[in-house]
Amino acid sequence: MKIPSINKLYEEAKETFLRFPFVILSSVLGALLMIFIIEIEAEAHKDYKFIYNMVMCCGMGISFLLSLTLRNEVFKLEKKKNLLIQVTGVVFLIAYYFWLPKELSLVDITRFFLYMLGFHFLVAFSAFMNRDVERQQNIDAFWRFNKLFFLRILTAVLFSGVLFAGLAVAILSFNELFNAGIKERIYPQLFFFILGVFNTWFFLAGIPQNLNEFYEEEIYPKALKLFTQFVLLPLVTVYLVILYLYMGKIIIQWNLPLGWVSYLILCFSIAGIFSLLLIYPIRNYEENKWIKVFSKSFYIALLPLIGLLFVAILTRLFEYGITENRYFVFVLACWLTFISLYFLFSKVKNIKLIPVTLCLLCFLTSFGPWGAFSVSQRSQMNRLEKLLTANNILVDGKIKPMDKAAHKNISDNDEGNISSIVHFLAERNSVSALQDWFDTSLDSISRKNAYSQPSDVMKLMGLQYKSFFRENYNSEKKNYFSYYFDKSAITKISDYDYYSPINIYRQNDENQFMPDSTYTLYVDSNKIGLTLLRDSAIMRVDYNGTELSMYSFYPAIDSLKAEENYKKLPAEKGSFIIENKKLKLNFNLENMGGYFKMKTPILNSLAGSVLIKIKE
Repeated sequence: MKIPSINKLYEEAKETFLRFPFVILSSVLGALLMIFIIEIEAEAHKDYKFIYNMVMCCGMGISFLLSLTLRNEVFKLEKKKNLLIQVTGVVFLIAYYFWLPKELSLVDITRFFLYMLGFHFLVAFSAFMNRDVERQQNIDAFWRFNKLFFLRILTAVLFSGVLFAGLAVAILSFNELFNAGIKERIYPQLFFFILGVFNTWFFLAGIPQNLNEFYEEEIYPKALKLFTQFVLLPLVTVYLVILYLYMGKIIIQWNLPLGWVSYLILCFSIAGIFSLLLIYPIRNYEENKWIKVFSKSFYIALLPLIGLLFVAILTRLFEYGITENRYFVFVLACWLTFISLYFLFSKVKNIKLIPVTLCLLCFLTSFGPWGAFSVSQRSQMNRLEKLLTANNILVDGKIKPMDKAAHKNISDNDEGNISSIVHFLAERNSVSALQDWFDTSLDSISRKNAYSQPSDVMKLMGLQYKSFFRENYNSEKKNYFSYYFDKSAITKISDYDYYSPINIYRQNDENQFMPDSTYTLYVDSNKIGLTLLRDSAIMRVDYNGTELSMYSFYPAIDSLKAEENYKKLPAEKGSFIIENKKLKLNFNLENMGGYFKMKTPILNSLAGSVLIKIKE
């Protein structure tokens, strides 16, 4: 194998850039913006929130602009027309940037991911909608193109992963051997640089210049057949058996299915359809007649499971109303029904229908009164109206706040459900939807962050907000806590040498132990480690790799128990000092949160700043 010269690599990279200039620029710009976000101090993020919107536009632009380029190449458009369409695509992305709000809500982020997914599906078929080509020939070319894309993605990810690992180890080695003081943020910065520059460039370089070559027959990869036949399809069969056993259990015991079975059925269905797509070209070979039999059997077997899926999701919908997640699960259940019936009874069996319909669903469910967000809000508002009316809080279309005597009569379940819905609206910046029920303006509440809005709204109703309420609210619930401290207070720093913002967070998994989470501070050549110990509210302080002390937040949390969640507390209540012979650390927290497990507080987040004095 001949190793390509530097000049050849340069020419290929140049050629790829000239072919996909806007795609590469979008990817590189997104990577540079992420590097900048990582570089700036955490406290400064609020001044650069617009950069996140720019990153979203760049991320969406990669697949969107790629689909336009491939479409233009297939139809062999003139350079001027090609450039005009590309520039139009860029203008669309710029318009999307200005359309995005400064403060992103959950709706904005979810809609962004729908657009991203939709444009990825668009790439899959954008180059193969030519009606001048014979249908089956077009379908076969579509399959070869997407096979190449799939393999190219795997190759790019493998190369990028190896490159990142190699460079990361090299940086780590240099830092440890020469005590270079390289900050840990270099690693995520390196990751995004490789992802946005090398990975994208390398991936695009593997797309053939002449897309018409996909219309030529090729030998089916034997390795792909073996992988599908002896790995994917057996796994699909195992999942099928498990799901049918579970369905049998439901029928025998006459119980409603668990909510999470919906996701299991969806994953199984996607894996099965993907497996059948991989072996699609060889289905008509004499030695592969079993593929048609397996395909038909798969879709037949899928129908009862889709029925189970509908039972599971409709049960949740009737009980708790519609949310975006349930909306999407229901839509996918309908899509699976359509696809199964299509491949069972259609003579054509056009596999392009899969990405085309998914692409349309991504865009259609993202907006309008029929979209996920509008339908979910209407459903939760109707649910909230019924709860408030039943408890005589909403009378004649207006909120009548509960007094203390009446509050004793409302059930924990109803108050929790009301809390859940108000929290739902706050997460989506939609508290203003309640305005018609109140005589007082909700504008001041709407301008606050999503964490404090629910508590304020519940107060206006004469209710207490139950934070992070779960739909499976019962006697075994965990009580969550979250406290916010006054950030405007002035802190004396004369007795300290250094200042640093801190933000310690770990994923909250109620079913597992909370892991250790370490935040590292670099002070000159010294290294200070702040570790929240697993499944506790205890912080370990390490100095240059040596444990110095333990600090328990239990007394502090106990003292805050009487305070209402999401209420701004005096700054001194969020101030804690850890001191020993070598260090003095003054913590000034902005917030802290966690939950009680068997009456023991489990701390999972701290955010604020720390003042440092090194005594050595």
